[in-house]
Amino acid sequence: MTDTLDALITKITGADANNFRLVSATLSAFLKQDDAENILRGTIQTGQDPLRVLSPSTTTLAYLYILSSRLSASGNGGVHPSYIAEFCQSFDPTAARFAPERITKLARLIVKYSESIRNPPFAILPLYHLVSRYPPSPAYLTTIHPIFLLSCITGTHLSAALPILSTPISQIDLLLSDLDYNDNLQYHYLGGVIFGALKRYEEAEDFLETAVSSPAHSPSAIQLEAYKKLILIQLIRHGKTIPPPKYTNTALTKQMKAIPQYAAIVRHYPTLKGPLQEVLAKEINFFREEGNFGLLTVAINHARRWALKNLNKTYLSLSLHQVASYIGFSNEDEARELVLSMVEDGTLSATLSPDGTLTFLEETLDSSAFAPEAVESMLRQAQDSGELLTELNMSIMKSRELLTKALKEKEASSGYAAAGSPGYDEEPDIWTGGRSGRRVDGLFDD
Repeated sequence: MTDTLDALITKITGADANNFRLVSATLSAFLKQDDAENILRGTIQTGQDPLRVLSPSTTTLAYLYILSSRLSASGNGGVHPSYIAEFCQSFDPTAARFAPERITKLARLIVKYSESIRNPPFAILPLYHLVSRYPPSPAYLTTIHPIFLLSCITGTHLSAALPILSTPISQIDLLLSDLDYNDNLQYHYLGGVIFGALKRYEEAEDFLETAVSSPAHSPSAIQLEAYKKLILIQLIRHGKTIPPPKYTNTALTKQMKAIPQYAAIVRHYPTLKGPLQEVLAKEINFFREEGNFGLLTVAINHARRWALKNLNKTYLSLSLHQVASYIGFSNEDEARELVLSMVEDGTLSATLSPDGTLTFLEETLDSSAFAPEAVESMLRQAQDSGELLTELNMSIMKSRELLTKALKEKEASSGYAAAGSPGYDEEPDIWTGGRSGRRVDGLFDD
């Protein structure tokens, strides 16, 4: 068996260097020997750094194993940032796909490296190259996707994620990436967080709804966190909540309804007077600890707009004094400013006379949206998307780790673990209770 770094490099860069399957098998066998990782962290006999001798484009697997081994050492093994950048920009994707676990390990180590040098944004560009170059097409989900999105959040460069998020996930290959069920949930949850922080609420709602409605043996902490944000974003977009898809786990919907603070916000929104104000005053610390105070603030800032818009369901015309009274303004000038801004941006169909009388107009629908061709196209897109999502979820759920976990959960308990119970501790810390909120809440400040 190979027992020196020089011999290993000679073997895997020789005549069979392009036989990626054989090279991968050789490296896997090498790792089984004692002190293999320490050998990978060493120098070659000439005293040279092997990463200066090897090429990430022509000896991808050797470079990948040595780089990841050195990054996992104390002090990052003396790795210079240029080694990481060069590999991620120029590795051979075909070769790298023969070592999916090592690619995942490298992605996580890049994040740790950026934290160790106190420069979280550093991880974003290398991870972007990894996530965009490693899969056969942008439609494939990989373990790198949620790692990259979380780096965009912690590095506060949210727009860097948009090129990846713009392509819907429609392909899954468990041989391509060592995925488990949570990777799908994390990707869509974090995508929803990013879109929400960028005020792209339509996309945020779509991503969060995908996370909430994904089939599971039992709901997870990630899905509950996604549901909380989904409710607040729906209030922003629609002025009310929208029932989740019928295939959403009923245990999750019951648990969400059982959280009184969210239930109270939904029940009284958008009327800012009376009960809603009482809930906000009483539960402000709760929403801060939840990590959703910033998003709640945005929803509250939209409340008067929805309250004004809802008046046309009852009245044909109102004075500005009445408008101010109904939606909680202290004077008519504030009401006039809101009316004019909503008329100008097209969110309110109404006229305002010189004497301060607001008259609602009948809203007209775009008839082209209901043309037979448009309806047929939308139905076809919805059907295709539904089939792809079902296939994706079922493929992920077939993974051995998910099935093993589901079986253990079934044997341990027939109920659903409540928030804060040991069942949540199996999730990463970012998804657990208030700790998750402190990492993303500030993104939603208006």
